[in-house]
Amino acid sequence: LGHYQEAVEAFSEVLAEEGAADYQSAFNLLVCYYALGGKNMMAETFSRMIELDPVGGSGAGLEDADAGDGAGGGDVAARPMDELARYVTTKRREAQQFTLTAARLIAPVIDAEPAAGYDFVVGQLKTGGFGRLASQLEMAKAVEFLKKKDFRQAVEVLKTFERAQSDTGRETVFTNLSFIHFIEGDYKNAEKYADLAVEADRYHAYALVSKANCLFV
Repeated sequence: LGHYQEAVEAFSEVLAEEGAADYQSAFNLLVCYYALGGKNMMAETFSRMIELDPVGGSGAGLEDADAGDGAGGGDVAARPMDELARYVTTKRREAQQFTLTAARLIAPVIDAEPAAGYDFVVGQLKTGGFGRLASQLEMAKAVEFLKKKDFRQAVEVLKTFERAQSDTGRETVFTNLSFIHFIEGDYKNAEKYADLAVEADRYHAYALVSKANCLFV
């Protein structure tokens, strides 16, 4: 009905009630503050959100939603999935999705400088031990710079991924670096990163397009 203030009061009561707080309610409260333009309250609600326990008392973080990531995830993945294990995994994945969606929603708007908003959200995720989600927001930050044609800062962010040890998402990083160098007319480096992108994933469509563009030039 668009009665956001009344909704805020209702969802705030849920989050204040011991044992009743959940990711759905926290996310809904955050969306209400988004609709009302409450930047400080969006940030505060997000901080509260990542402190929630998705399965009530397990003491395990959201990263455990992915098999093999941390002790909890590895243990679950190593044995047959009984009903309880499936429930725990499902709840963690739901919580992870709510958190990522909330982060993407508020990062560009909670500060006058979008980069500062992304930095806040990334910092909160890292503090909470959610490194994989933080990496996804770092990538979103780089894309935000690309949209604004701020290629220098986009390159700076992407270079941090290039230096990272993990191979996760490197094809996307290399493709974006290739794109930036291409539109700046630096075709040598554009081809270098296009080759790295294809090497990381030879079925990555954008990587192949970047390589084709270089060959065409």
